[in-house]
Amino acid sequence: MMNPLYAQYKENEDHNEHTENLLLLAQTFGTEQEIAEISLMIIKRNRMGYVNFLDHARGRDIHDKYYKKLYALKDVTTYGEQQ
Repeated sequence: MMNPLYAQYKENEDHNEHTENLLLLAQTFGTEQEIAEISLMIIKRNRMGYVNFLDHARGRDIHDKYYKKLYALKDVTTYGEQQ
């Protein structure tokens, strides 16, 4: 069984919901400022229909910072237990 958070991340990826995954990572591991930045990115993306270059670069920085933490939890199904 896969960690529910990791499973949600993978499902979002399957649906090309990359910005939503940034928000998921920031809400789980990040700061209030990062959550606010990504929330604004989502609003702008919804208005414009795409993520601009600067937001994409910032999003990549946040993703790279926290994805390894999520990946480390991939097989942890409950606190302290691995499958």
